[in-house]
Amino acid sequence: MICFSLVSCSSVHEVNKVDWAMLVNQISTIEEMPYTFKLSGDSIYWELIKGRSEVIPFLIEKLDDHTLTTAVVPNFGGYYAVGDVCMWAIGGIIKGVPYSDFIPNDGKNNGAWDYWRYVRESKGNRREFKAKVKMWFSRNKSNLKWVEDDNEYETGPEWKFESNTLPSGGYYILK
Repeated sequence: MICFSLVSCSSVHEVNKVDWAMLVNQISTIEEMPYTFKLSGDSIYWELIKGRSEVIPFLIEKLDDHTLTTAVVPNFGGYYAVGDVCMWAIGGIIKGVPYSDFIPNDGKNNGAWDYWRYVRESKGNRREFKAKVKMWFSRNKSNLKWVEDDNEYETGPEWKFESNTLPSGGYYILK
């Protein structure tokens, strides 16, 4: 009976991994990303956010995926690539990821402009960005602290969740 129990637990754990991989593989179907401070955007994005630390390795693996979604990038133009959605999702799960440290700049911090310029410049840049995020997460994952957030936020018309609180219930910060 003990052997059966152990096998059963192992199988359940593997199913969860497959579910995250399957959800991450649906990112290319995202049609709208959250914009400004309201809860908006495609429900797939928010399901990813609910994955907390479990989904992060799957998101990191897709950071160099340049497959375009149909979600328009406001203010910068063009469309989100799968890797961009993954980057935003990681930032929604972990507040304060120092993305600007992973991107060369001209000495000025141009914020999101630096990111969009860099990742769109070449596929190699996306791979380099992915490697830096992966290294940062590896070094910092044991220093993450969960912060509960039950604040109510403004929602967009396409919001499909029951409440106007974060579907994940919070986010991580560095200790």
